[in-house]
Amino acid sequence: MCLLLQQGVERFSHCVEAFCFMSNHVHLAIRVAETSISRIMHHLAFRYTQYINRLYGRIGHLFQGRFKSVLVDDEDYLKELIRYIHLNPVRAKLTTLPQQYIWSSHRAYLGSAEFCWLTKDRVLQKFDCSKKDTANFEKYVLQGIGVETNYDFKSGSISGMVGNKEFVEEILRSTFVKRMEIKLPDLITKVCEVCDLSKEELCSPGKTQKYSQARALLSFFVREIDSISLVDLAQALSRDTSSLAKLAGRFEVKIATNPLTLEKVDILRRWVKEHYQKMPKCQA
Repeated sequence: MCLLLQQGVERFSHCVEAFCFMSNHVHLAIRVAETSISRIMHHLAFRYTQYINRLYGRIGHLFQGRFKSVLVDDEDYLKELIRYIHLNPVRAKLTTLPQQYIWSSHRAYLGSAEFCWLTKDRVLQKFDCSKKDTANFEKYVLQGIGVETNYDFKSGSISGMVGNKEFVEEILRSTFVKRMEIKLPDLITKVCEVCDLSKEELCSPGKTQKYSQARALLSFFVREIDSISLVDLAQALSRDTSSLAKLAGRFEVKIATNPLTLEKVDILRRWVKEHYQKMPKCQA
């Protein structure tokens, strides 16, 4: 998992500011750059599933359901988020102190472990700490043991967000609302245009390579848009959801080696970005 996180950081230029690997789930604090959190997490889950399937000779999905993400205002809530993540093993009674658990970033913050892909500077600045003196950080985390947090980092207090009123209103006026404006019919139309085929051909029962590649491209992009699900796409194309998921997975691998495929992806990403910019702002 550590190597896959490093590869993701190198590929998408986001920052991982905290992590905790539990027996059946993972907690990550990620600061995104240009790439959406959906694409980052789908890439990580896909690569990890590939690794486990090869290692144990299994097939199929590994994770149950879609990942959960919460948008957090780092000005006021980042410190509490990091403490929440680092105290997961303590709350689960796997250890009595967070520094005893080797599968989290807490030991790295204290200087007893190192991960080249972990970004600690912004968090340490919140505590007026340096990499050599983390006493304030350690004291703050330990003060949270046995204390219930006031913030819902599992689902978010308001629309999947944790922050003050001004933060929530700003997000609702911009990114969050714009992201919801991408509609499946519009995306289907654009994919048909990029792949030079009609909607009837896209939905045809045949397995012609051109049509199959267009459905793979469409499935791949649906995973990056929160307002559309593969279930929606499966209904629109009269296809099986699991088949579309496999198409999307194979397509993601093909992007790395096929310039023509990457060109189509770039065209769609530019279209999505332009579409966001043209959407009117929501009334506050």
